[in-house]
Amino acid sequence: MAAPATGGDESVAYSAEQEQDGVKSSIEVVLVRQGTTTATFTARSASGAAEPPATVVAAQVKRLR
Repeated sequence: MAAPATGGDESVAYSAEQEQDGVKSSIEVVLVRQGTTTATFTARSASGAAEPPATVVAAQVKRLR
């Protein structure tokens, strides 16, 4: 499942969910390219929805400029 991503010269984000023994877990992955630098950010949750790392991504991309 694609998730929205912003920042840098290019960015993409993906979200994946799974269920095992009735317990749902998820992961959010954000990739950002700023110039020649590529950064990857992930958030995982062992139960429920992962919190997207939007605040962390925005702060780190700001530092790449």
